[in-house]
Amino acid sequence: MRPKLKDGTWAEPFASNEMGYSNKWRDYTESNPWQATFAVQHDPAGLAELMGGRDKLTQKLDGIFEASLAYLLMYPLTSRA
Repeated sequence: MRPKLKDGTWAEPFASNEMGYSNKWRDYTESNPWQATFAVQHDPAGLAELMGGRDKLTQKLDGIFEASLAYLLMYPLTSRA
């Protein structure tokens, strides 16, 4: 889920794992675009349809966990200050 500006243009720069780049505000609160994509608890079947079916949704959702695992492998908790 990507933010749009008031004039209808897409916010730049954009990274799906960041909370935003503006010095004035955050594009997301308590999540990031990747997490917000799945925040449709009221209509998971509709989300699956928008994503191209349940299998495609499952693949995209698995990407969150795979990316998180890759990050933890690169930066183990013991090396973080």
